[in-house]
Amino acid sequence: MAVATVKVSGLDDLKRKLAAMSKEVKAEVQIALEKSGAEMVATAKALAPVDEGELRASITMTTAGGSTPIFGGGGRTKVGDLAVRVTAGDNFVRYAAIVEFGRDSEPHMAARPFFWPAYRTLKKRIKSRNARAVNKAVKKAIR
Repeated sequence: MAVATVKVSGLDDLKRKLAAMSKEVKAEVQIALEKSGAEMVATAKALAPVDEGELRASITMTTAGGSTPIFGGGGRTKVGDLAVRVTAGDNFVRYAAIVEFGRDSEPHMAARPFFWPAYRTLKKRIKSRNARAVNKAVKKAIR
């Protein structure tokens, strides 16, 4: 039986660079996500109808590792790595979805969308920002 031994020089260095690249890419992408989340919050607040300002004030961003407000978009949800979550509603503002989508039952209320129009307005910009962040981090890590 023949046995061949292959030794790859620089493998440890390559592994170290790949691990560093992963951390740098994650950091760059998280920064881009937080910038996009802040922009989404600002746009949704600008579009939100204002009576007393409570709905507008309830629009927030939760960053990686945090938990969303209990009545904000799905209840208390932990935000994972490489993510942000923008929500409307909190313990005092439980009607964000009714304002966004309206209500057919009594008392009737016409929809006054603010959240999804903000997302649709920024969707392309958010995707582009994230792609640029990944490309920038990868190029930086390769050097």
